[in-house]
Amino acid sequence: MMTETSSQIRQLGAADFEEAIEVMNHAFFAGTSKDFRHLLPKLYRATDELMSCHYAAVCDGGIKAIVGLYPADLSIDGVPLRVAGIGAVCTHPQYRGRGLMQKLMQRCVEEARTQGYHLSWLGGQRQRYAYFGYERCGTAIQFNLNRSNIAHTRGIPADIHFEVMEQHQRDRLQRALALHAAQAIHTMRPEAELYAHLTCWNSQPHAALVDNEMVGYLIARPGGAIGELVADNEDTALQIARTWLEQSGTGETSLVVGPLEARRLSLFGTISESATVAESGNWQVFDWVSVVGTLLKARLSRSSLMDGMVRMSIEDYGVLEIEVSHGQGSCRLVDGPATIESDALLAHRLLFGPLRPSQIIELPAAAAALDAWCPLPLYWAPQDNV
Repeated sequence: MMTETSSQIRQLGAADFEEAIEVMNHAFFAGTSKDFRHLLPKLYRATDELMSCHYAAVCDGGIKAIVGLYPADLSIDGVPLRVAGIGAVCTHPQYRGRGLMQKLMQRCVEEARTQGYHLSWLGGQRQRYAYFGYERCGTAIQFNLNRSNIAHTRGIPADIHFEVMEQHQRDRLQRALALHAAQAIHTMRPEAELYAHLTCWNSQPHAALVDNEMVGYLIARPGGAIGELVADNEDTALQIARTWLEQSGTGETSLVVGPLEARRLSLFGTISESATVAESGNWQVFDWVSVVGTLLKARLSRSSLMDGMVRMSIEDYGVLEIEVSHGQGSCRLVDGPATIESDALLAHRLLFGPLRPSQIIELPAAAAALDAWCPLPLYWAPQDNV
């Protein structure tokens, strides 16, 4: 096994763009024509602002490993939570096994804490990132649809047609942004960068039109999946999916729905061939009080929850007092004994699922209310992956 390599960690700038892209492409896509510039145009351009999101290990005269920390604001019913998206985690193949990635991950997690992020998200192998405090949790529901499902759907299809959205179509992009921002859970996308967001992951955005009025949009992914579907109401969303299957030549498709979209979950759950409930990513919460309190209130705004109070001790954080009383929810940090004790990784799974807490551990009777409240609706839309 190789020994740890002496290296300097520094933030990158615009002048490092080409070298950084070469390292990333070589680490992820060696032997292919794939390129991060085209895959994620929202993140990879030669500007100081975007390149400063990347921390690099520099040794032997060049960049040998990179981790990106990408700021995002996740809106939950209008309450913003600062999210540190982690991506581009890579090491030059000749420098793997020398501890470079570990140093960069530790640096980025510490930066996220000290800069006041509420939580952090990343994709990737679960155990690999558990070492840095991340756990697979949250809830995302994937529906799989085919033409047979649609053919047996009742109701008269709306007269919808699709047109590819282009970067110069400002009115349509503004309409798409307004529809996106009306969702219960969404990342707050800058208007100037919206087209780059919509075309990530080799996607193609389509405006859904009725008599030239834009009633929604759909992002088509290579292979037939729907990367994102947003409409002015949930019945329209179902008609957009139905019409897409009829007109696009795609025999089957899939789309992911967030846990707060109750009407959409009901509609697509009624007709889809199958549904899969899975984690929405690898998460690490830094500000447990704000995150749990915000998500609990979002749940309460849509359903009645039993009254109760649970005190959860989270290792290296403190005791969370989570309470529901007369339709109001709260979360605060308190002193005193706990109802249930947990380390941070287990706390993520208990509070954010996707399994119910009693399916994870044997809950003490005093913490039974968690089974009625959780999983809390922690969600990250696939189009916002980094």
